[in-house]
Amino acid sequence: MYRSYGFRVNLTRSQARYISKIRDSQRFVYNWAVERLLTNPTLTTYDLSREFTKVRRSVQ
Repeated sequence: MYRSYGFRVNLTRSQARYISKIRDSQRFVYNWAVERLLTNPTLTTYDLSREFTKVRRSVQ
């Protein structure tokens, strides 16, 4: 018989903020890529990468 074990990670506030920033950034990139693909389904991964690099550099 197998038992499953659970564990809880207690993060500090700064660790939780850092993880939240990463999650929010990933969500932004995913939503941006989906939006671009819906408007132009012929885009390749290379095209999306080039476009996103331009967007990222314009924001910084």
